[in-house]
Amino acid sequence: MRKAVFYTYFSVFLFSILCMVWLIPAYCPPFSGFGMPPSALPYTLCVIMIIFSIPIMLRTYLGRKSIFRKDSVDEDKRPNPLTLPNWVHLVLFSAVFFATMPLMQLIGFIPGGIVVLVMLQLLCGNLNPVRIAMVSVCTTVIVWLCMTYILAVPMP
Repeated sequence: MRKAVFYTYFSVFLFSILCMVWLIPAYCPPFSGFGMPPSALPYTLCVIMIIFSIPIMLRTYLGRKSIFRKDSVDEDKRPNPLTLPNWVHLVLFSAVFFATMPLMQLIGFIPGGIVVLVMLQLLCGNLNPVRIAMVSVCTTVIVWLCMTYILAVPMP
């Protein structure tokens, strides 16, 4: 499993470098001189991904239980985390996330957000109806209020 962690963060590191060198300069519009440049947020996110991936790669590569040492734990002795229930769980979460924007376009931000949060909480195993209702409604309304009145972003 440690090799998977190392290679995952290494690919995040390489993807961030690729974005900073090629994708962001090629696809972001030029700075108009007013406000922030359009490339500021993508560059910031790439730098954050690089900063977070380097310590994990170093710890995995150089740590006490390094994946490249002879005395490290053999990966074949660990249980396989990619079982059928885990795949079903991943597919259900992905389906909820892919359905979020079409659902919000169809019925609006507040009802769509409430439905999405209820589905996510049920998938996570939260069965308390009071907690589900409070978290779903309060989170959606707070996000809507902040986006509408503080950031002045029109919501669907």
